[in-house]
Order: sequence, then structure tokens, then C-alpha cells
Amino acid sequence: TDGANTVCVVIDTCVWIELASKPSLRPLLESLKESVNPSNRLVIPEPVMVEFNRNREDCRVSWERGFKGHLQGLKSIYLAIPEVKEDLARARDTAHQKIEKERGAISDSVDAVAEIMDDSEKWKPGPNDYEDTCSRCLRIEAPAVQKNRSSVGDCLLWRAVLSLLKSQVVWFCSANTSDFSDPKKKDELHPDLYTEASTEPHTLRYFSDPSVLIEELRNVKAREAPSTPLPRYYEYVPSAPSQCPNCNEVGSFTSGAYLRSRFGGLTLQYVCTSCRYHFDTGDFWD
Repeated sequence: TDGANTVCVVIDTCVWIELASKPSLRPLLESLKESVNPSNRLVIPEPVMVEFNRNREDCRVSWERGFKGHLQGLKSIYLAIPEVKEDLARARDTAHQKIEKERGAISDSVDAVAEIMDDSEKWKPGPNDYEDTCSRCLRIEAPAVQKNRSSVGDCLLWRAVLSLLKSQVVWFCSANTSDFSDPKKKDELHPDLYTEASTEPHTLRYFSDPSVLIEELRNVKAREAPSTPLPRYYEYVPSAPSQCPNCNEVGSFTSGAYLRSRFGGLTLQYVCTSCRYHFDTGDFWD
């Protein structure tokens, strides 16, 4: 049988960080925890654990930072439309109350992810895995396909997937579509990675949308369609303000890009084409 009817689940660090740092995704996290069982084995590669622990404290503040970034745009709105100032003030007060309320919930989610990881099976890379990872980064081979950001963690994660495929079916989930997905079809695995996986004894399923993975896990557990719909992983996408808070130009922002942040690391930012002001959403890259 294919992997003795066992599904091995591997999830990229970027997904764990999102599940930990966004309150709206807590139902996804709870459902994932409930869906893990002897038939749906969750395996945590050591690099994922290292990366999550490195970003753990920032998970507690990244959502709050991004939320406050949106509030900065309220002032420019009521300057342009004075008659809505009172409504926007109430919205601002409500938003600050939500931040206070969700602060504890985010800490709980961070701890919940850490607990799930601690209770799961582990995969540890060996010398051959590090050698292969170094080669991929130097040669810019998938999943290290970004010339300016060849990720050791991504390559080691992929080595874990290949190793596990030797003994069981693997369901692999990553929202990092720029490295793991087909450049033309974000919901399909990169062609080079697909070719590699095809040489292993067991089958691989790739998920670029964590909501779909968790729904599939619920279906496997219940053997029926889940009765309660889950929140969508990609519902929250930070957007640029309609007016630049620096030069007051309307509609001047470029499409978002992950750029070096004053907070450290890469965050989703929008750049004003008039004055080059950077609107930092605080939404971190994995």
C-alpha cells in the first residue's frame, strides 16, 4: 500500500507564523490541531522549529504593528473628507480596543503552535542534506530560485519532504509560492520539484493554500464534508492607504513588495511614486 495508508503532513514555517500571529486564523489552527492523528502524522523538520523559535516573539507584535499601520491612514481620510471625522474616530477607538483584546489571543496562538510542534514527530537533517542545500543555493536551483534570497531553510525543508516520501505519502503545504510553486500556476508544485518528487516511492500532494490542506485533513478524519466552514487563509491582505500620509498625493502608491524594514527583516511595503515615502504594513515575510 502507498505509505501504509498513512499521510505525513509537513507545513512550512511561513504558515505556522501566520497561524500564530493573526487572530482571524485561530479557527484554522484549532482545526489543524484536532485533525492530527495516527493517520495524519504531523512531522516538523528541525529547520522549521528553528525558524519559528527565531520569529516567535515577533509573532506577538507583527499583527498589531500591521493593524496600527492601517490606522495611520484614517487621518488622511478625514483630512480629505472632514464630515466623516467622528465616524473615523469611533472606528479608531474600536480598533484600539480590538488590539488590546487580541494581544492575549495572539500570545495564546503562539504558545499553541509551539505546543503542537513539541508534540509532533521531528525530522533532523544530516550531512548529505546540508551538502545538497549548499549546492542548490549556489546553483540557484529550486526551491532556492530567488537570486537575491536563496533560502537554506527552504532547501532543507524540501530535503525533509523527499526523505519522508521514501516511506509514506506526504502532504506538503507552503504559502511561499515564489519558491515552491510553478511560476505560472501558484497552486501547483514547481516543475523541477515535481520531477524530483516523482522519483520517490510514494506520492506527494502540494498545497499552496493552508485552508485547503486543513479542510482536506478534516475530511480524512470525519470521512465527510466538514459542517463548519473555515476562514480563508488569504482573506487578510494589507493594502495601501488611498492617500499618501507624507505628501497627501491620492492614489500614488505602487503595488506592494517585501522590502527591508526599519523593524528588521522584510515587510510588505507600498512606495509613494510622488515622494518615495514607504508605507510599511508591518506584515512580515516568512
